[in-house]
Amino acid sequence: QDWMPVDFSGTLDGNGKAIMNLTITKTGESTRTTIDGNWKEYDTHFAGLFCVAENATIANLTLLGVNVDVALDDNTYVGTIAGYMADSTIENCTVEGTAKLTSSCKSFGVGGILGYGKGRINSCTADVTLICIDTDKEWKDEQFMGGAYANGYPDVTNCTINIRGY
Repeated sequence: QDWMPVDFSGTLDGNGKAIMNLTITKTGESTRTTIDGNWKEYDTHFAGLFCVAENATIANLTLLGVNVDVALDDNTYVGTIAGYMADSTIENCTVEGTAKLTSSCKSFGVGGILGYGKGRINSCTADVTLICIDTDKEWKDEQFMGGAYANGYPDVTNCTINIRGY
């Protein structure tokens, strides 16, 4: 069944457990302001296991066979664990799967673990296929893609990232 991304704060200790075959095709209800490479601000939508993770710790969790496939003609960032993160930590997590975004807006991106944000990504492993499709033929849009995160300012340490990017 399709997962609806939710907001999260607090601590989630996966205790080494795995979520298998998680499917995400929608963004969550929350939006936040993001900044593109030219310091322009956008109201943005997010998708991942968590739409928005603020003041959160997500640890010791595995996502196997995760499939994020969002099509939205609005500013959007997708990640597998979180679409957006602020003042949070993702650590000792493993992700295997695909994250895909199809859009025609001004600023959007795909990340293997996180879409957009700040905080820490520590001791994580990601083996992901990332696909970012721009359907806007008229404008040069800001597209972001990264194995750990697509855009933002997180500190990334001790991670192993394998991506196939398209």
